[in-house]
Amino acid sequence: MRHWIVIATAGALLAAAAYADLGVLAFVPQMEPLTRVEPVYPEAARAQHISGLVRLLATIDPQGLVVDVEVLTGPSVLRQAAIVAVKKWTFQPVLRGGRSVAAITDQLVSFIISGEPTQRDPAAEMIASAQRLAQLNSQFPRDAAQVLADTEQQAAGATGEHRFYALTGLAKAALAAGNEEKAGNYATEMLAIAVQYPKDWNYGNAVHFGNMILGRIALHHGDVTSARRYLLESGRTPGSPQLGSFGPNVTLAKELIEVNERATALEYFALCRSFWKMGGQKLDDWSKIVRAGGMPDFGANLLF
Repeated sequence: MRHWIVIATAGALLAAAAYADLGVLAFVPQMEPLTRVEPVYPEAARAQHISGLVRLLATIDPQGLVVDVEVLTGPSVLRQAAIVAVKKWTFQPVLRGGRSVAAITDQLVSFIISGEPTQRDPAAEMIASAQRLAQLNSQFPRDAAQVLADTEQQAAGATGEHRFYALTGLAKAALAAGNEEKAGNYATEMLAIAVQYPKDWNYGNAVHFGNMILGRIALHHGDVTSARRYLLESGRTPGSPQLGSFGPNVTLAKELIEVNERATALEYFALCRSFWKMGGQKLDDWSKIVRAGGMPDFGANLLF
């Protein structure tokens, strides 16, 4: 028996030129909807066993209502269903200067048929999508402090599972903004809450990033012993869909290598093999370079 699962994650676009004239637009990537209506899986797609992702931009007004939707990528047979659903979603209003403004946010809607391959987007379409998002980031820039303010504002009032999901972004944003006290508090809260959700897809992310953030803070304050311990704890995560696909974050490992804690980094790479099955060769390469006294090019695995 097939199961049709629809997953949606944050975001949307701003196509209201009138707001631009007033200078009251913002781009806030991957906002979490306050209310979400699940799309109806199109019969034509189901009959053809088509599953895939629809990436779109949604424009929300100052009240948090979706006023326009623009599709960036995704199978054509799935696009209208995604548009119809997202137009019914609501979002936390975005604040600038203490007042609500219109905003653009990117949104990913997944239509997955269990057991069926996911249709890939054409390369040209993916490039155009990336360029559009880069343009919005450039047009509506946010410094680290604004990102933290947006993240906290969007998470305001979240409880239970929603709070659990929000804490990773909160801790990361606080650390990027240089607010180590908030980052540490959010990371500690994330690890404390995670024990309530051991079967949740996000559990492994919480273990990984919560310990990673606490370790980076410890190392910044000269506590190498705690930093080593946190790095290894982050490597003991059971994994997650994201970690299994893209691999671990190695920022703390790199920082420890820089203070000659190479043995700890090598132990961390060994732990990561348990959840990053497809990354075995890369882990081998990193380990070889570290043993030889060098510093690997970690590339995208340094992205936080």
